[in-house]
Amino acid sequence: MSPVIAWLAVIFWLGVIWFFGRAGFGRANTQRLIDLLKHYRRLWGFLDKHHGKFRAAFHYIEFGACYAALYAAVSGGFAWHYGKGAAVWGATCGLAYLDELHQKRSGGRCFRRVDLLHSVLGASLIMLFIFLREFF
Repeated sequence: MSPVIAWLAVIFWLGVIWFFGRAGFGRANTQRLIDLLKHYRRLWGFLDKHHGKFRAAFHYIEFGACYAALYAAVSGGFAWHYGKGAAVWGATCGLAYLDELHQKRSGGRCFRRVDLLHSVLGASLIMLFIFLREFF
């Protein structure tokens, strides 16, 4: 993979994280989107019941993908390097913290430690996956 493309992917994904960290994607606003489907009772019931789980899963996706993109850009691929893996994990955790601070400064959003935990776990799972690829 070209280093330029790898870094453009990182920049693009950081833009996605910033975009979804804005006030328009708070819990109340995503609930409003779900409520638009009230006339589809079964679908609405499913989405309404699992709303929090979908929001938590998005943290895993956001920062798991962030770790993967940043790791590929830093190491030039997905071959495991202990130092680079740890450094990228630390950087991704720092970005997750900054994302929560960004949400806190967006109207109607707050800093949630549990969201930070989901973000860190997302990065950790992808780091573990890349590490375990070396053995299987």
